[in-house]
Amino acid sequence: MSKLKIANVTEDGRWLGPQAEIAKISGRMQNDHDIETVVICPEKDSERLQQRLNQTGVLCRAISMHRLTRHVPELIRYVAFFLPEVLRLVKVIRDESVDIVHCNG
Repeated sequence: MSKLKIANVTEDGRWLGPQAEIAKISGRMQNDHDIETVVICPEKDSERLQQRLNQTGVLCRAISMHRLTRHVPELIRYVAFFLPEVLRLVKVIRDESVDIVHCNG
């Protein structure tokens, strides 16, 4: 039987409380329960999150992903790129052979 693989998707890559929890829990699942985890996050502002995940041995896939916001130019980009970004997310999930998807945000 193969390992269970979970994708943890967050649309905010900034290193804040939720991202710290993602890193902590993902690392524990891999180390304590032999559950493989891949974190999928936006490329923008995610350098620290990616670094922390790499330190714990958790795979991180950073992709182009816009955050929902009240800032009008960013909101327009969110709407304009929504479908291509969702399709890219689906591709990553399929490529990684994920069993369970957990979405944050």
